[in-house]
This record gives sequence, structure tokens and C-alpha cells, in this order.
Amino acid sequence: PQLDTFEALLDRVSKKQKTTSAENIGLIDALIKSFEEAQGSMRSGSQSVLEALGQLQTKTKQTQDLCSQSYKDYLSDLNGLQKHIDGSFQELQMYQTRGWAPDNAVCDQVISDHLYRVGCFDIGELHEREAGLKENPSLQQPFKEMYQVLEELKKKELKPALDWCAAYSKTPEMNSSQSNRLHELQFQLHKLQLICMLQRGEKGEVIQYVQEHLNVPHHQAHPSHATEIRRLLSAVLWAGRLEGSPYGGLLNDALWTEASYLFTTVACSALGLPKDSNLAVCLAAGYLALPTLAKYAQLRPKFRGTQCELQMPDFGPELQFHSTFACPVIQQVSTPTNPPMLLPCQHVLSQSAINSLVKAGGRLKCPYCPNDCTHDQCITLHLYNHSLSPSATSPPVTQV
Repeated sequence: PQLDTFEALLDRVSKKQKTTSAENIGLIDALIKSFEEAQGSMRSGSQSVLEALGQLQTKTKQTQDLCSQSYKDYLSDLNGLQKHIDGSFQELQMYQTRGWAPDNAVCDQVISDHLYRVGCFDIGELHEREAGLKENPSLQQPFKEMYQVLEELKKKELKPALDWCAAYSKTPEMNSSQSNRLHELQFQLHKLQLICMLQRGEKGEVIQYVQEHLNVPHHQAHPSHATEIRRLLSAVLWAGRLEGSPYGGLLNDALWTEASYLFTTVACSALGLPKDSNLAVCLAAGYLALPTLAKYAQLRPKFRGTQCELQMPDFGPELQFHSTFACPVIQQVSTPTNPPMLLPCQHVLSQSAINSLVKAGGRLKCPYCPNDCTHDQCITLHLYNHSLSPSATSPPVTQV
């Protein structure tokens, strides 16, 4: 509900900003027109200078008042949004981890990396300078090259992407997963090249291109690739007139969008990075979890000292990572009978490790920091593996 309210307020402020800007521009344009008309009337002698200036003064004052009132209304809505944000974060303060403070240098680096990942290079460089971060050309340059290729794909120019694939294919340390994704990308790019040739009616060139670029084992052995190759060769009969033909679906712009998405994934993988930045993933997960955490923060004081269950939302497979946990103390992967447990200091150990650390009096000391606690203060974490539970209808449950 809080996020729904935030979205409604944000939408209202955005619309108010646009209408305020349009209204003020209209008022200023009308004032400029009045000045031009007054100038013409004074030159023609149809109106005295004093009379014209008096009217302009009145018109200017009216325009100023209207613009000021419109701007005040916009500021009122903007202040309402700010108060809502401040109030929401105040409710979450009690959920914040005690004794923990964010590392500003790490946060600045995460923001900088995200800006480069989304192609905002000028803003990223400005942020680095203002935050006092050391520039990292080795990270900037690959992303600049990636976005140059993406810009060419938007223009339906395939050569830069194909050249990039040819250069990347020579990487000796490429693993099998990266190799498979690269082959899929190359096939999709060659497919788009053939579609362009079919649109131009180049029948002979299509057959020759297939023989040169797609007559290779990893494409011929791939079931879907072989089917697509046969389909493209059949479309030669409709070369130059694909629209309205049984092969009109080949002209769908979604194929170019999918190729751009796949290229981004492969290019990031070549850098040893996931397609989405750390900041984007954290914000996406936080957006889903925030309503539940806000509700928990609100109700937690009423149930202090009792044990309850916090039902987290289903994040979906794209936001689920590290579905297994290896205890750093006993060097074993957690199991349902030996689950991971969260200490008050935010370190995680297995239940067996915690049991072995409990001393007389029921207290235990964290092996990674000076804090100590009781066994009852440790929280059981239930890891959820989407791939192992495809039929699960309820999201993971975390005991608190």
C-alpha cells in the first residue's frame, strides 16, 4: 500500500510538472506577443508610449502572479511527495541493523558501475570525480564498445556486432556456457542479416551466405537452428516480397530487440559480469520486499519477545541467488536438518556450528566479530530454490 501511494503521488507530481511547465510557457509566449503588438502600435502611432507601457506593466504583473501561483501549486505537491518518502523511511528505521553503517565508498562505486552499465558515461565520470573515486578505464571502455554496437543494432547495422563476436570467439578462456551463448548470438545475427537480404530480393546471395556462415557443425546440429535455416531457405521463394507472405513474421522488430538483449548478456558475460548491475538487482528486490518489511517494522514492537513468521513475497527465479549455503565454520553445505542461522551481528553460521559454539550459560561468541548472543537470538533462514520447487505455490518463509 505504501508503494502504491508513492507511485500515485509520483505520478501526480510528474503530471503537475508537465502541466505547470506548459501553462507557464503559454503565459510567457502570450506576454512576448503583447510586447510585439505594443511595439507595433507605438511605431504606427495608434497608441501612445505611456499608454502602451502601462498596459505592458499590468500584463507583466498578471503573468508573474499566474506563474508564481502555478509554481506554488507544483511545490505543494512536491513537498507532499517528500513528506511521504520521509515518513516511510522513518517507519523502516526500527528495522535497520543496529551498529551497521553503509560504506559510502562502496555505495559510490556501486552507483558508478551502474551508470556505466546503463550507458550513462558522462554522468558516471562526473559522479566519480565528485565522489573522489579513481577512474577505471578498463571497465569504461568495454561498456562504451558495447553501447556503440547496440546503437548500430538500433540502426539495423549488423557488421559491428558480427565483428565483435568474431573477436570474442578467439578468447581462449571461454567456458562452455559462454561458448553456447556466443553461438546463439552469432546465429541470431546471421539470421537478421539473411532477413535483410531477403527484403532486398537477393536470392543467390542468401544461399551463398548460408553456405559460408551457417553450414557449420554447431548450427547444423542444433535442432532449432536447423529448423530456422530451412525456414529461411524456403523464404527465398518470397524474396523481395516478404510482407503479406507466410514468412512475414521474419520482419517483426522484436527479433532485433531480442538480438540486442542477447548481445548485452553475452558482452557482460565476457567481462565476467551478469547482465543486470548489482544496484538494479538490489532495487528490484527491495521494491518487492519493502511493503512486507515496512509492515513488519510497524508490527514488530507489538510482538516483541514472541516468535512469528515473516512471509516474504515471491521474488521469481531472476531475483533468487545462492540457493545453497556452505557453513564457513564446519565447511559443510546446509541441509533441512542443519539450516543456516542468522546471528544478531548479521553473520550466518549453520545450526550445527552454533550448537558447538554454545558455552555454559547458553551464550555463544561469534567467531567473526566480538559480539556474543544466546541461541534463542539466532534466526533460522529458509533458503528457497525455485528450480527445485517448480510446483511451489507459496513464497519462502523466514522465521524471525
